[in-house]
Amino acid sequence: MKTIRAVGPEGKGHREAGQAWRRLSDADARALPEILAALDDANPLAANWLRSAAETIADRQMGRGQKLPVRELEAFLLDTSHVARGRRLAFDLLARGDATAGDRLVPNMLHDPSLELRRDAVNRLMAEALRQEQAGETTQAGASFLKALGGVRDHDQAEVISAGLERLGQPVNFPRHLGFITEWNLIGPFDNVNHNGYAATYPPETQIDLDSCYAGKNGDVKWTPFVTSDRYGIVDLNRAIGKMSSAACYAAAEFFSDADRKVELRLGSSNAWKVWVNGRLVAERDKYHLDMEPAQDSTTTYMRAEVDRYRLAARFKSGKNTILLKVCQDERTEDWAQLWQFQIRVCDATGAAIHSSAGGEGAKTDDLVFDVPALIATPLDATTLKTTEREGVVTEEIRYHSEQDGATRVDIFAYFSYPKGARGLPAFIWNPGGLGQASPAFTEPGAKRGYAVLCIDFPQTGYRSTGNYQINSGLELGDDPRRAPIYHGAVALLKAVSFLETRAEVDQRRIGMAGSSWGGFFTTLMIGIDPRLKAGSCLYGTGSLQLGNAWWDGQSQNGRTPPTAQQRERWRTTLDPAWRLPTKKTPIAWITGTNDGFYLMSSIMQSYEMAAGPKHLMLLPNWDHALPQRMQEDQFYAWLDVHLQGKPALSEPSPVAVRNEAGRLIARWNSSGDIAAADLIASYGEAGNWRGRYWHTIPAVVEGRACRVELPAARLPCFISAAVVDGKGIRSSSPFARVDSSALGIEAKASVLDYDGCAEWGGFEEPHVAFLTRHNQSGQTRWVPRLSTDAKQGKHAAILTSERTVLPPILGTATVAHRFTCYFKCAQAGEVVVQVGSAKKQFRVGTDWTEAVLEFTPPSAVMGDIPATITIVSGTDILVDAVTFRPVLASSP
Repeated sequence: MKTIRAVGPEGKGHREAGQAWRRLSDADARALPEILAALDDANPLAANWLRSAAETIADRQMGRGQKLPVRELEAFLLDTSHVARGRRLAFDLLARGDATAGDRLVPNMLHDPSLELRRDAVNRLMAEALRQEQAGETTQAGASFLKALGGVRDHDQAEVISAGLERLGQPVNFPRHLGFITEWNLIGPFDNVNHNGYAATYPPETQIDLDSCYAGKNGDVKWTPFVTSDRYGIVDLNRAIGKMSSAACYAAAEFFSDADRKVELRLGSSNAWKVWVNGRLVAERDKYHLDMEPAQDSTTTYMRAEVDRYRLAARFKSGKNTILLKVCQDERTEDWAQLWQFQIRVCDATGAAIHSSAGGEGAKTDDLVFDVPALIATPLDATTLKTTEREGVVTEEIRYHSEQDGATRVDIFAYFSYPKGARGLPAFIWNPGGLGQASPAFTEPGAKRGYAVLCIDFPQTGYRSTGNYQINSGLELGDDPRRAPIYHGAVALLKAVSFLETRAEVDQRRIGMAGSSWGGFFTTLMIGIDPRLKAGSCLYGTGSLQLGNAWWDGQSQNGRTPPTAQQRERWRTTLDPAWRLPTKKTPIAWITGTNDGFYLMSSIMQSYEMAAGPKHLMLLPNWDHALPQRMQEDQFYAWLDVHLQGKPALSEPSPVAVRNEAGRLIARWNSSGDIAAADLIASYGEAGNWRGRYWHTIPAVVEGRACRVELPAARLPCFISAAVVDGKGIRSSSPFARVDSSALGIEAKASVLDYDGCAEWGGFEEPHVAFLTRHNQSGQTRWVPRLSTDAKQGKHAAILTSERTVLPPILGTATVAHRFTCYFKCAQAGEVVVQVGSAKKQFRVGTDWTEAVLEFTPPSAVMGDIPATITIVSGTDILVDAVTFRPVLASSP
């Protein structure tokens, strides 16, 4: 074989190779794997000799009725380190000797590096899909077509698959799937008389400045954006620049790569061209109107450039890359010579599309947990299980492949809704609170607002997705973050974005994410991980959880030992959602109440500070992990509408400034847009006790877009946030500022202002019950009492119906003495025990309203919960009303 491999052109070594071939052809069939392996480094001439020898041996062996070495040939075939031509020959030999070889081996070659073997696998799936379609098995046909689409590389096969999916109501984003660049900036025409423009160095070749204007063929020219909607990414310069002869044009595109990598630029053009990548000339061709293939429609015979006609090897750096193309047209007048166009797609050596990381956020980061390119490169295998239509909205039940976790195949079930017949819509993924199961109730409302919406079943225990991970049980990290349940939830969302990118209903440039609670946690996380996302809107959930959270420090601790400082730091740099935000400029919003007990204000504020792109904050004072229903919906949609639907920007407050103006504390801020109202919220006391702090709301004086408030002084410092409200009721808040009255030269008498820490619920009137009910609906167990019209104050009192009643959260100020007061009444004399924090007292209750008073000083803490209960010792039908919790105000000595 060494002699055969030495054969060269012009007869070099042919005589010696012929003699060696005869000796090799006489070899036993057991030599076939060795001969095939010799093809790995053989030149084309030597490969022909080796192939002929292998076929001669096989013919002789089978002619004698003897078997080929099937096991050895199959092992060679499955070893993808060998070159494609040797492996293809091994398959052909196996197929001759084993009628089952095709059925056994080809289906597993859908993602084989050999394009010929891959093509065979795709052909089999296409044939099966067509059979299923003809038999009326539409669901199975769709699944087969989608599976074939995951392995297709040849455009003729892609056309058949795309047409099949179109017939089944599952259109494919064809240009996206094949990796065509569709967004360009164009400038021209420049002169190309006598082909001189091809060699001329016009300004775009030395510098790409999209704001510049240059002298062109017929006057000044400037860069203009152009987006092609052609199925094969063709940019028709006759339409974009104007039909003309003897002209040159430049096209520039940016491509963001997640890593340094080798790529292929596959170009189709019948004109003369040059291609640069990052200022380096990659390839050129000074020929016109050659290499054309005929095509015909119903009315006109025309010519179009062959897809992938030129394969240009290039290298992309991590981050932004610039592709520059020069396309020259000559002076010919024949109809077939009038095409002035090009197409480019970016792919790997196998033809698999490589996609740009949108928006420039594809620069490499030191993320050792999520290898995004590798995670999204796995097969999607998406299929539609069921389709329904209601009130103009189409909802599909779909399934897609997320990952292979050892022996576990993780497949995701989801609902996907969109307006019937729509194409190119903005889209978002909704992540439910508590990571509840997906439902059309989460997707269809967004579809009615002009979005395509996807909601997944996370791969949790008992869900329709597979995986069986305990994702929402807590912030589990373990020894390897990539084994943590949260990791698998994030991978499922990466592939959810990939699914949306395949759908024609979705504009891949306008995909966002939103979610509530755990869903907001994952939205924050994914904005930092996935550069394809264009906006995130988070209800309650956030990052920076090392500063404190319910699972480590509060109501959901459930006996867990709080993590050490070292463990919190490890969390911060692996799975915490905020860690990656400084590397991304994706717009993100946080919408929450000031007293959220799961995601504390300290975490919200730090996440907000870390976000590098446009950001939005909405804080509702004294609400805990809940918001009024209408406000919640309007707020999270408002942010998405701006960044995905292109609606006007929200009115945002400037940072608030507080000054001593003639002995008064005056807070001032401005709004970026027109507003209907404004206010300042303030909470007194040092940082901490975030869940149990009371917040004052002070209406602002508004003059145009300027806002001001007189802030009452106190001995304790306070945290403030300014807010503006636009004409549609959308509230926008500023991040916290700390104000110290004494540092500004104002000495106060009282530690804090007067307030009632039970004001949101303690009167049991209609707004109070609505407040309790809304919190109870948000996944928190809250006491929503039965009411009596026998009231101490107002119209209603609450009826204590259980032996022990846990009161709703009480708000206060740490280190300040407070007085808890309420009134009891019962039909027959009885006794109750009231406990507030560590203070506890028993009261005798009569048939008239009886006052109960208890004093308690909240301690400093991370969370600051003030637990309170009422226990019935004796008696029945006990009423309670007028519950208050006020600071005991004392003037300074």
